[in-house]
Amino acid sequence: MRIYIPGLLTALLLAGMASAQPYDGDLVIANFRDPVQNTENFGPGSIFSVNRTTGTVFTFSRRFTTIGTLNMGPNWIEMASDNTDLMVACLPTGASPTTPGDGVYFHRVDVRGSIVNTLIADPAPGLSYVNAFDLDYDGTWILAGGDSLWSYNEDSTTYATLYTIKYSVGLHNAFVIDRAYGGPEYVIGKFNSTPPWEPNLMAADRKGYVTTLSTAGPAYVSGVKIDRFTGDYISSAFGQGFNGWGGEFTRTTKTGINTTLNFPATIRMYRPNAIYLDKMHNAWLLTYDWQTGPIPTLTSKYVCALYKMDLQGVFLTLHTYASSLTRNVFMPAGITEYGCRHVVCNGSGKPGTSVKVLFSSRRKSEAGKIYQLAASFGYTGGIQMPSGEYLDLTFDVLLFYTANNLLPSIFQNFTGFLDPNGNAMANIHVPVNLPPGLGVTIFVSGVVLDPAAPGGIGSTGNTHWFVLN
Repeated sequence: MRIYIPGLLTALLLAGMASAQPYDGDLVIANFRDPVQNTENFGPGSIFSVNRTTGTVFTFSRRFTTIGTLNMGPNWIEMASDNTDLMVACLPTGASPTTPGDGVYFHRVDVRGSIVNTLIADPAPGLSYVNAFDLDYDGTWILAGGDSLWSYNEDSTTYATLYTIKYSVGLHNAFVIDRAYGGPEYVIGKFNSTPPWEPNLMAADRKGYVTTLSTAGPAYVSGVKIDRFTGDYISSAFGQGFNGWGGEFTRTTKTGINTTLNFPATIRMYRPNAIYLDKMHNAWLLTYDWQTGPIPTLTSKYVCALYKMDLQGVFLTLHTYASSLTRNVFMPAGITEYGCRHVVCNGSGKPGTSVKVLFSSRRKSEAGKIYQLAASFGYTGGIQMPSGEYLDLTFDVLLFYTANNLLPSIFQNFTGFLDPNGNAMANIHVPVNLPPGLGVTIFVSGVVLDPAAPGGIGSTGNTHWFVLN
């Protein structure tokens, strides 16, 4: 099945007309080129969402404006910790890894496309800008780009450079937090522009590189996510030849074994620039349409497309944008799903303290309904819900006890009712008699109980975590 978004998309984006709001499950895309000026530049760009079923488009921001004099195009994008706003990193005009003072700019953006506040505005951090980021367990966003890693803590509103590693090539271009047993805390995807190639996936923490994870994949990793069923890393990349020769969609195990999931004889792609894995364990890749018609002679005329693939490399469907939205005016750079951050843990995890767990649903129909949280020591294996979504928690003794509310003094309010806005707050009281520094990760997720949904299960949450410290 292939779904084509109608040509009305161009008018919606350029005129700013759109549906009343984004909906839970819509794919949100950041574009760092300017669709109004029709030139190959870097800003101000736009933010919009696409309904995966109907093709309906909602425009958050037709021309994303920001502070200062630079035209800053949205680069990477994630849902905020409240599961309502968006977190957006911006790419400055003319940005390149070799241009000093590109800047680190990190914003919180509401559903109208307005900047709620600018969290980081550093015009001269060195030779770096933000290419990717993820939310850790203690209210800290970890941002990767250039040759640096930064942190921004929502609670203390502090920004810091964690470390800078100078390399002639091999810049930080993709990032994801893992924290699973046997894996690295952070995985950094590298961008190698010229030989000699550096490792393409690095294991890291907040102090620096820990080890080389992989050297076998493509030279330009544009996005990396976690296959929650297996624990492997799923990457988008510019491929072995940067132009559809295979290797644009890859799997890497925690031991560094790399497998190409697409080949030229099956599914060809051109420079996918980001990847998102949904709760049904499918991948959505921001790339260009090489499947439905003749490939244009000029790469600037390639039509943007979303490829939906399963995690074995089987092509499922694609969404193509209007033919006027081609690569010279449209450069999608980041992708997430609206309403996907249902579960967020925030706390130090030290003995005698509490970890707050926010559960939220952006589906209006689920306001006031019952929610159920659970925890486990891992996220692999998972349990498939009647909707097809996965509850990404390992079935272990902790899952059994928490899902059945058998530890209510520790896991408080793990069941209850969502408020009129679809939110609820639970607490995990870390026992005071636990030895400090255990370093054990606890994963948390949950569901909404909805009698009208398949099997009585509505939204299935993402998996977040905290660490017993």
